[in-house]
Parts: sequence; C-alpha cells; structure tokens
Amino acid sequence: MDRGGFERFVAFMERFGSKEDTLIGVEASGPYALTIAYFLLEQGYQVVELNPFQASEFRKSQGRKAKTDRVDARSLAAFLAVQSYKTLTLGDPALENLRELTRFRADLIQDRTRQVNRRRKRWL
Repeated sequence: MDRGGFERFVAFMERFGSKEDTLIGVEASGPYALTIAYFLLEQGYQVVELNPFQASEFRKSQGRKAKTDRVDARSLAAFLAVQSYKTLTLGDPALENLRELTRFRADLIQDRTRQVNRRRKRWL
C-alpha cells in the first residue's frame, strides 16, 4: 500500500493491454480501496468499487470456501464479468478532502465519547 507497490502493479497491468480496455474491480474496504482506486484513476484506468458482501456471497455460490488472494482475485474477476457497474470518477479534490475531514471528525467524536464514558464509569 505504497506508491512503489502501486507503480509495480501498473507496470504489471500494462502487459495485458490498453488502459481503455481494462476494467479493475476494487473491493470496498475503506481507505485502502480508495487509495488504490484514486491512484488507478489518475493513471487512466477504469475502476469500479465492488460490494464486499455481494462479492463474498458470489464466491460462496461458486463453491469456493477457501479465502486466499488467488481465489479472491479469480472470484472477483468472474463477479465483475457478470455484473454491470458504474465506473468511479475522480471527484473534486476539495470535496474529497472535506468528506475525509468529516469522517475524521466523526471518529474523533466517537473516541471522545468513549473516553468520557470510561471516566464516568470510574467515578461511579
């Protein structure tokens, strides 16, 4: 999950054809998925975000119970092939920063509330 790894991934993907003909599915997993998705979008790839629950159910429906990177990759590729998705686009950077700050603020409030509740329990 660093720029060097992302660049190696792009170099790997370039061996398989043009960016315009390549569709990359990223399983929604919070900031990790967004980081690689935005990087790939900036490189000119088409990227879609996949629902992790639906992807997991699809994998199970194929009779694959083992969860390995290789099994997941094949299953996600098959899942992507049978579904229709709207590709992601690069958003307004200011709006994306605002969304991130809003999530960060919500996390801080939640952490603060936990700390206050812990301290109250000690006082009671």
